[in-house]
Amino acid sequence: MTHPILLAIECSQRCGGVALQDRAGRIHERRFETGVRRDDVLQPTIESLFRDCDLVPGDLEGCGCSIGPGGFTGLRITVATARALGMSLGVPLYGIPSAMVAAASSATTVGHLLVALACKGDTLWLTGLTRADDGTWSGAGSLVDLESAVHALPGAEALLADEYCPAGLREAARDAALPVIDPDFSPTACLQLTSIRHAAGDADDTMGLAPLYPREPEAVTLFNRRQEG
Repeated sequence: MTHPILLAIECSQRCGGVALQDRAGRIHERRFETGVRRDDVLQPTIESLFRDCDLVPGDLEGCGCSIGPGGFTGLRITVATARALGMSLGVPLYGIPSAMVAAASSATTVGHLLVALACKGDTLWLTGLTRADDGTWSGAGSLVDLESAVHALPGAEALLADEYCPAGLREAARDAALPVIDPDFSPTACLQLTSIRHAAGDADDTMGLAPLYPREPEAVTLFNRRQEG
C-alpha cells in the first residue's frame, strides 16, 4: 500500500520544524533550534528532507501548516512557504490551528481540553477541544479575557498553557485541581492532522490561507502609527 507524500510545517512557536510522510507511510521529522531564523533554514530543511527520502518536491501531494495563534514572523513565513508550494506545485493546502497541533502533540488521554495561546496581559486565545472516539480533536477558539477563561475551566480535564499564561488562570486551574501541561508543537502531530484532512478532501483555498492572528500584529500597529504621524 502506498501513502500520499505529505509535508507539514510547524513554525508557529519559538521551536519549529517540518515533517514529511513518504510513500511507505513513514514520517520523517526535522526540528529547528530555538532562536534560529526560520526564513534562513525552512526552505533548505524542506529540500534536504526530500533528498534524504529519495523524493523531489514534485512528488508532493499535499501540504499542511500550523496557522496559529503564535509568533508573527514564524506564522508569516510558514503560511507564505505553504502557499508558494501550493501554487507552484498545484497541491492542496491544509491550515491546522495550532491549538489542534498542541492537543495532538500531548500525551494526555483526557476527553475535554483547554488550550491557552497568545497570552498577553490578561487576554488570551482560548480553545476548547473535545476528543472523538478515533482520537481526533474538535473545537473552536476565541480571544477572551481572564475572567472568561476562568469561567471556562469547569468541565475541562486539563489545561495546555505555556509560561506566558496569566497567573490568575494558573491559580484558578490549581484551585480546581486541573492539570496544567506545558504544550508541545510537534511537526509530526501537524502532519497527522494534515493526513486526516487530506484523506477527507478537506483542503483550504490556497489564496485564502492566512495566519490566525488574535490581535493586530505589533509590527502592523507600529507601522500604522508611523503612517498616522
